[in-house]
Amino acid sequence: MMGTSVIHDVAQDQIVLLGDSITQISFGNGGFGSVLADHYQRRLDVINRGLSGYNTKWVKPVVRSILATTLPGTGAATLRLVTVFLGANDSVFAGGEQYVSLPEFSDNLNEIITTIRSAVPEAKVILISPPPLHEARMGAIWEERGFPKDRSFDNALAYYRASRDEVGLPWEERDASVAFLDLFTTLLGAEDRDTGRVGKEHTEWAERVQAEKLGEDVLPDGLHLGPTAGKLLGEALIDLIAKKWNELAANNIQHLMPWHSDIDKDNLPDSLFVNARN
Repeated sequence: MMGTSVIHDVAQDQIVLLGDSITQISFGNGGFGSVLADHYQRRLDVINRGLSGYNTKWVKPVVRSILATTLPGTGAATLRLVTVFLGANDSVFAGGEQYVSLPEFSDNLNEIITTIRSAVPEAKVILISPPPLHEARMGAIWEERGFPKDRSFDNALAYYRASRDEVGLPWEERDASVAFLDLFTTLLGAEDRDTGRVGKEHTEWAERVQAEKLGEDVLPDGLHLGPTAGKLLGEALIDLIAKKWNELAANNIQHLMPWHSDIDKDNLPDSLFVNARN
């Protein structure tokens, strides 16, 4: 029987969540990060690398360093999945310090995904679209805090479209290891998806979906995800992962250590390490 001084490789593979403040706070109550961490408990470690206030211009140079220093340093564990969730800050009005133009935003997202695919070829990548915005609620809260209004629903829509049409869908078509998650439509519902409305039809649609679909449980401050939105995004990620890469479905990943009911009590401690990599 092995002594307890033997070190076994019991590292878990990882999911890394890369993004801005929406990702940074996603381990809070009802956040999508907490939904993923709960779903993958004892199967995958969910690592939060959300950077509040960051845009694609500022995230792009740090991606390779984040990946290199986040990967497990010992053992055989690997990075299995990276989510990229950016755009809410890029879409501030032109002239704001976080502003990134639409062409540069698309280029930056493409470079970020290229970097991930190059640095960790075995990892899957999910690009999450920027969410919609409740313009009036965010504007009122920003005013209370002494900040100028710096975002609009239409700007958020434009950056969502760029993430979808210029980045997410093209990557999805040419690389089976990349997927696009349409958060805009997830929150508004398929019946209110973006169909390129213009003029009065667009204005009426934008006003209605903000009033009917983006309540305080969805976007409490008009920008960040509330518990309802966090749950929707977490569940959408779980569904997408299982459908596109079934090997990453939780029930297809070996759990850490045997279940307590399966431990061979007459063969301790060896029986505790039957799932170990060594």
